[in-house]
Amino acid sequence: MKYILVCLFSILTINCYGQKFSWGVKAGGGIADQGINNKDIISVNSIITLNFAGIVRYSLPHQFDIQTTLGINNRGAEIIEDGITTTPKITYLDLPVNLIKKFNFPGLGMIYLGGGPYAAYALSGKYKFETPNSVSSEKLEFGKDKDVQRYDAGLNFTTGLELNNHLLFDIRYALGLKNIASQPSLDTGTSSIKNRLLTVSLGYLFE
Repeated sequence: MKYILVCLFSILTINCYGQKFSWGVKAGGGIADQGINNKDIISVNSIITLNFAGIVRYSLPHQFDIQTTLGINNRGAEIIEDGITTTPKITYLDLPVNLIKKFNFPGLGMIYLGGGPYAAYALSGKYKFETPNSVSSEKLEFGKDKDVQRYDAGLNFTTGLELNNHLLFDIRYALGLKNIASQPSLDTGTSSIKNRLLTVSLGYLFE
């Protein structure tokens, strides 16, 4: 979080010196799963998610930009064990900061690619439990001594196409590096839980 705050401060400083900036919005869907280390789990499957974010870009020399987004997205997975399937779905406030490189395609727009760190704060979540005879759900609680830890962090990679009419097609992959497993999870055999998220979004950039 300290690193990201330093990045944001740097962005604001750049803007104060008159560099060009743009902003926009994007929304879309994605596929989330989790890397879970527990010998009792038979398999971990992905789930479908939704996302929405505001975008701010700050132009740098040589077709580089610093891009940050602040948005809402879902992470989680479908966890299959003997006799029960558990699906945790967590809604996060997500803040990635990327350095991106743009490549011009005359008459079409720009293709960009880049990456950087991200930090995420869990806002809410729930468990869905399925057995051969029942389906139930309960609220997911956050904390070191609860269901999962609240904060997530890692790296994200992005690529996309920005058309001349300012429409934006964006692909992002977020690789969680922080272990969000709580102490109760550790005590019952789950040594690590790490989020992974692939999103595809449609957006619009305002100059």
